[in-house]
Amino acid sequence: MRRGQRRERLVAVQRLGFTAIDVYIPWNQHERHDGGWGFTGEKDVPPQTVITGIDELLDFGLLIADPPREVGTRGQRVRYRVNDQAVTEMYLRLGLAIGEI
Repeated sequence: MRRGQRRERLVAVQRLGFTAIDVYIPWNQHERHDGGWGFTGEKDVPPQTVITGIDELLDFGLLIADPPREVGTRGQRVRYRVNDQAVTEMYLRLGLAIGEI
């Protein structure tokens, strides 16, 4: 959804009684050829959306921050990596729960 449409659409959804919205961000649309990320123009994503998503993945143990949040300082570069073991365990639990494994 374009930036100019966000407020109007969110208000409309709220009037319908919704209290939460699940957002999918197609990361491949934001990755540049030089390996960086682009979030300007039509590819704009509110910074809080990205920060909240990263925080939730960290909270669930699916991402690992280096340095960890508890010791990092404001403005410090943080590297994130996927916690392969935690993701695999979650996938297996989900597969068992829905009868796929």
